[in-house]
Amino acid sequence: HRRDALTLIRKASDVPNLTPSMSEKVSRPLEPLIDAAAKDPNVKWRRRFGMNDGTSLFVSARENESTPDVAELFIVSDNPEKLVLHWGKTGENADWTLPPKEIWPAGSTQPETSAIAVESPFVPYPGDFIVPLQAITLSVPLSLNIAAIPFVVRSNDETRWWKDGARNFVVPTRLKQTEDDD
Repeated sequence: HRRDALTLIRKASDVPNLTPSMSEKVSRPLEPLIDAAAKDPNVKWRRRFGMNDGTSLFVSARENESTPDVAELFIVSDNPEKLVLHWGKTGENADWTLPPKEIWPAGSTQPETSAIAVESPFVPYPGDFIVPLQAITLSVPLSLNIAAIPFVVRSNDETRWWKDGARNFVVPTRLKQTEDDD
């Protein structure tokens, strides 16, 4: 008695689906915020960065509607570790320098080991997300002539540090185009 080899192959309907189909979108915790930023006409710059552990960091820079001479930098993560922003400012040159105290968020401190950095704790971000989020917002008046905010993120216990590959993360603060940029 000879068997047809094709009868040994199960029909697709008989096989359990162990992985989601390509058409099913995998939900990521930061997606609602990323989507909202993409639709916000005041957001002038945005990036999502992987944190090498399956979590992400989303950063956006937007013009403040009520105070147009202020750039709002929003940094949010789905990382479960308690996070701290280790940051500074840059002006015309690319040198990292200490930002003025007037833009430090609540709870910020200057580490004893650094003359050029500030450390600011992330805070829980409100909302109904699939995992808890934590965020920080920096409000940077354009009159301070700050070109960008360079930063790294570290765990509160200082055992982990995250960068943009081998470099610091950098967020621009000069969001308005001048007439010369046309």
